[in-house]
Amino acid sequence: MNKMYNFEPELTKENVFTKITQEQVFEKYLGIKVQTKTHFVNPLRKDARVTCKFKYFGFDLIFTDFSGWFSGDCVKFVMFLFGCNYKEALQKIVQDINVTGITYDYKSVKTEHKKSEIKVNIRSFNKYDANYWKPYAISSKTLNYFNVVAIQSLTVNGKSGYYYKHADPAYAYIFNDEDIKVYFPLRNQFRFLSNTSCVQGLDKLPEIGEILVITKSYKDVMVLYELGINSIAPQNEIISLTNDLVSNLKSRFNKIFLLYDFDLTGIRNSNKIRKIHQIKPLFLTNGRFGTTNYKAKDISDYIKLYGIDSTIKLIDYALLKI
Repeated sequence: MNKMYNFEPELTKENVFTKITQEQVFEKYLGIKVQTKTHFVNPLRKDARVTCKFKYFGFDLIFTDFSGWFSGDCVKFVMFLFGCNYKEALQKIVQDINVTGITYDYKSVKTEHKKSEIKVNIRSFNKYDANYWKPYAISSKTLNYFNVVAIQSLTVNGKSGYYYKHADPAYAYIFNDEDIKVYFPLRNQFRFLSNTSCVQGLDKLPEIGEILVITKSYKDVMVLYELGINSIAPQNEIISLTNDLVSNLKSRFNKIFLLYDFDLTGIRNSNKIRKIHQIKPLFLTNGRFGTTNYKAKDISDYIKLYGIDSTIKLIDYALLKI
């Protein structure tokens, strides 16, 4: 008697994309139609600047936000959005787009992405650098502690990408030998260049502590450090916090709070994190919905606007209320 056997293909990138297209994945999570001939505004960021582009490199469709927010293919994009690994990203794509006929056998899934190589030539800090960081109450000692360096020049994958001018400074956040994020603070566009998804400031936390703030930028992490508050920052506000990360942090800190921007993205993702992880959000509100108008979107803006003494008073008041 003959038997019929149904061998479904394994969960690999090659097998998944015989059934769906890369365009479908980007359209699913970005909510826009893929076009490769025009630049466009990132629909997931509250930013009216036209910084995004789709382009094919060989067979891979690459989405790049030239602000430094993200660059990569659709699987890497899902990893970036949801804070998951490569295997989990493939599974999420299969589930969310309802791909049939794929088995969830992870053993054959391999990470195929090579990290961009960013190399920087370091220069000494000068008076222009001091003029930038001083209003945020970030000292040279703190910059050194968080491995922030001033850049003379840089290359990306061996190609020249920047050379210093005092009107266009650049600073590198060096997380380790391979993970680097470059910050161009005076630019209106393309302010970040990054090859990392690491949680900023995580390696600087004490083993245990009373309070931890999860905020949205490395500069905010440094400001809070100057104020005596432990904090970390994902690479951006829309990245999901993994269960492992949150569990680890809750085992080490008695109270954890979010401090994201009081805008659509910040509020939406704060509410999502509160629902999933039961972490309370705090906001520097802007007068909308009958709230207090602090006239600052984040703690860095607040300390620059009002000074360190007023910022300490604000924090002391907030701690009494929570």
